[in-house]
Amino acid sequence: MVDVTLCLLEACKAELTELKECLSLGEQRRASAFRREEDRNVYIMTHALLRQRLASICKCLPQELEFMNSAYGKPFLADYPALHFSLSHTDGAGVVAKADRVVGVDIERIRNFAGLDELAAEVFEPAEANRLQVLTGERLTASFFEQWTKKEAILKAAGTGFAVESRCLLPVADGIARLEQLGRESYWEVKCQRVGEFVWSVALQI
Repeated sequence: MVDVTLCLLEACKAELTELKECLSLGEQRRASAFRREEDRNVYIMTHALLRQRLASICKCLPQELEFMNSAYGKPFLADYPALHFSLSHTDGAGVVAKADRVVGVDIERIRNFAGLDELAAEVFEPAEANRLQVLTGERLTASFFEQWTKKEAILKAAGTGFAVESRCLLPVADGIARLEQLGRESYWEVKCQRVGEFVWSVALQI
C-alpha cells in the first residue's frame, strides 16, 4: 500500500510560516541557503508535508522526528524501520510518498530544453531512447519526463540515485521495471501520473 500526496506551492503560500515551524533547525538552515525564494518555499513545503505525514503515524510533533541517512544519502527513521517514505520537489510543486515497503518518488515540471535528445541517449537504455526518437514536439517532451521520473523514482527507492552504475529497464512488463545494480537484480512496480504541467512517478519494490 502506498499513499502519495501532491502539493502545489501556489496553494500553500499562505501556510509557509506555519510549515517552516515543522522543520528541524538543520532543515531551516538549509532552506535559508536557497537563493531563489521559490526554491526555498518549495523545500519548506515538501519537507514539512513529509514531517506532518510521518508524525501522524509516529505520534509526535513533526519537528521531533530525527532522520538519518544511508551511505548514499537516502533518509530513514531509525526508530521506525518498517516505515518507508520518499519525497521530491521541482519548480512550484512537491510530492511525498509513504508506504509499507520500499518506495521512491520523483516529480518534474514538464519543460522543453536544448539537448533533450542527447540527454535521453545518455541516461536511457537504447530501447528506451529509441521509443522517444519517433516522437516530436510536446509528445517528445512529456514522454521524456515521464520516463525520467520513472527511472529516478526507482533509483531513489533503491537508495543510490545515480551514484552507482545501474541498468534500469522500463518496462519488462506492464508497469513493471527491472533494475540491475551492484551485481543484484530487483523488480519494481512503477506508476506515473501527469497533473497539469507536472508529472510524477512512484516506484514500489516487488
